[in-house]
Amino acid sequence: MVGRLVDLTMPIHEGKPFNPDYFPPQITPYAQVATHGWSASRLVLDSHLGTHLDAPCHFVDGAPCLDDIPLEHLVGPAQVIHPDSERDDEAIGPERLPIIKDPRVLMSTGWWRHADDPDRCFTQYPYLTLDAAAVLINSGVRLVGIDGPSVDRDGEPIRSSTPGVLSLWKT
Repeated sequence: MVGRLVDLTMPIHEGKPFNPDYFPPQITPYAQVATHGWSASRLVLDSHLGTHLDAPCHFVDGAPCLDDIPLEHLVGPAQVIHPDSERDDEAIGPERLPIIKDPRVLMSTGWWRHADDPDRCFTQYPYLTLDAAAVLINSGVRLVGIDGPSVDRDGEPIRSSTPGVLSLWKT
C-alpha cells in the first residue's frame, strides 16, 4: 500500500491565539502584486506558535537540538490513536492507549476544536500521564504528536525527567 502525506499544521494568522508565556504573531505585508509585481510579508513568530516540534534541548541543557535529530525519526508512517478527551484538563493514562505498532504516534484527542479559544486551549488541554509516556517509550516510539499545546501538563516532569525521553532522539 502506498502511503499518503497528511499536513497537520495549524494555520498561522494575525490574531491567532498564542500561549500567554510567549508572544503573538506579527504579520506585516510589505509588497503587493499591484505595486511591486509580487507579494511578500514580514513574519515575526514565536517558535512555539501553532504546530511545532520541541527538541530535547528545549527542556534539558546540553540535550540534542532539532538539527541533531535524524530526519527519519520525524518522517514516515505514524499510528493515529484517538484517546478522545471528554472533559477539560483530562489525563490520558496507559489504559487509553491501544497496542502501539509504529515508531511515530499521533494523538487525536479532539482538542484541536479549542485552538481558537485561548481561555481553554492553553490551560485545560488533555495530557499524557507519566505511565502513558512510559508505555510509548517502551513500545519503541520515537515521536509523539498531539492536537493540544503539549504532551504533558505544565509543571509535570514528562518532558525532562522521564527515563527514556531523551533516548527518543538518539541516532
